[in-house]
Amino acid sequence: MIGEFRTTDRDLMLGGFTRSIWEKDGRLQVKNWSCHMQEEWCGRGLGAEWFRECERRCRALGIQHVYVLAMHKGGYVWAREGFVLEGRDEEILFWGARQSQLDILVSEGRVSKRQAASWRQRIRCGELDTPQRVAALGRRNTWREGDFTMWPGKFLLLDQPGWRGIKVL
Repeated sequence: MIGEFRTTDRDLMLGGFTRSIWEKDGRLQVKNWSCHMQEEWCGRGLGAEWFRECERRCRALGIQHVYVLAMHKGGYVWAREGFVLEGRDEEILFWGARQSQLDILVSEGRVSKRQAASWRQRIRCGELDTPQRVAALGRRNTWREGDFTMWPGKFLLLDQPGWRGIKVL
């Protein structure tokens, strides 16, 4: 299903989404493949409000699991909405793809070599196993990229490739 976010008079498109709904083992499943807001509408809470309504409807339909493909800004947004990595294999892929991003943070002076080594140790020990824990990394060490406030954990969540997540309702 492909949809658009539009103003009530339908004149202005604010964003869009792509979602799949299917049945597995007698239960409906939902996967959000993409969701985006036009840049000028970001940060106003419209996407969060939309997702809360989607969750409410999913619960009413008896849907217990919602899946996402978190990419670009969605990597941080879906983490904020409570999605977790979809299994241990996804966790391994997630961190494997982000080792070079840790190196970039060090080379840009945003994270010390010591801090990056500590995070890598926490990764190996399984302590950084949720997007929420990743988002908290270096939270007080912020910088601006355009109109957005960034910090190391958010930077890591926005990295490509995206990550597959799940939220139990």
